[in-house]
Amino acid sequence: MKTEKVYFILISLILFFVPFVKTNAQIQSFKYEAFKDYNDNTRIAYFYIDGINSEKEEQFVQNELRKNVEILMFSVYPKTDNLNRCMIKTKSALDETIVKNFINKAINLFNQNPNTDINNIPNNFPKYIDTGNKEYDNKIYKAKKEEWIKNHPEEYNKIKGNGQMSEEDMSTKKIKEQTR
Repeated sequence: MKTEKVYFILISLILFFVPFVKTNAQIQSFKYEAFKDYNDNTRIAYFYIDGINSEKEEQFVQNELRKNVEILMFSVYPKTDNLNRCMIKTKSALDETIVKNFINKAINLFNQNPNTDINNIPNNFPKYIDTGNKEYDNKIYKAKKEEWIKNHPEEYNKIKGNGQMSEEDMSTKKIKEQTR
């Protein structure tokens, strides 16, 4: 009985710490290049990160970050000196710790399920097209997305059920979209 208890505790500790060990191994280097504040109360941070090791992982991290309603844009540029140059745009206060937390959370989710499909969202789901006119682009995307949801309720429920976005996140996003 004691042996079983010891094994249970040992296995529990291993299961608890493995995702964190993997995450720490993933983010090997993180350094800021610049912050830029804009008149529309948005802030952009440019930074370098080493540790996004595959295109699949990069796509997963980007998809996770784009689900966050505070993040307006996230981009990863081609590697230079073995580092990914990244850009993140948000409406909230932004500092190194906040950005690290966003990325750590996304990489941790990837590590918990490395077989995750990078396209958790169906191929026929509308894509956001950036023409440079943010107001127009948002309006078009919102209309296409609403039409898609209306025409594909089963697929939409599947996305919600897969943890793509919790009900709380969806209602928060809806409120924020209505106040824009």
